[in-house]
Amino acid sequence: MENKIRIVVCDDLPKIVQYFSDMVNSQPDMEVVGTAQSGAEVVSVVDETKPDIVLMDMQMEYQNAGVDATRTICEKNPGTKVIMITVHGEDDYMFEAYAAGVVDFLVKTEPKEEILKSIRTVYEDSDFVRPTAAKKIMNEFIELHKAKQSFMYVINIITALTPTELDILKMLYAGKNRRQIADERFSALETIKFHIRNILIKTNYKSTKELLNDIRHLRLFDDLKF
Repeated sequence: MENKIRIVVCDDLPKIVQYFSDMVNSQPDMEVVGTAQSGAEVVSVVDETKPDIVLMDMQMEYQNAGVDATRTICEKNPGTKVIMITVHGEDDYMFEAYAAGVVDFLVKTEPKEEILKSIRTVYEDSDFVRPTAAKKIMNEFIELHKAKQSFMYVINIITALTPTELDILKMLYAGKNRRQIADERFSALETIKFHIRNILIKTNYKSTKELLNDIRHLRLFDDLKF
């Protein structure tokens, strides 16, 4: 018989450790070679046992203990793969977990068959991301891309406008009308209107209302200094 898949089980609840240990040891091609109940402990256990796979709880001695332990394990023992197990499919932590080196993300209540399938697939080095995880990761990348685009949009506005135009845009953003801006700048009203037309041309907007609405929506203009 081929070598068994060597697994370490880590969870801060002894009953969960026992549950996964029994599941693994019931399979002819798998065996538990170590257990741990904290992020700090599992790092030591992995150093000692050099397992193929770690079933890693996410929230143990502190909220992100599993993610931090994963990062350390992947750095020290690159041959060991980590499958994250958690109570919920937390979107906020899933992206961070994959970034730390996790190769799959399982909810503890998933059917036994799904958990065992994940272990075998990960062990065989098959490149896959579970559909639910893939969707959440894609959504995260989309949000990051949107944030980057928004940031670059504001930067482009700043670099495209002259200091005078930026100052007028700031005053518009603060809610001042054209007459008030003209008075404060000791300028003719037509001069202010001329600058505003240039601002709209450079930013490709048809009206100041649309431009200001988008800037407010981005919430990136609030902290800028002119």
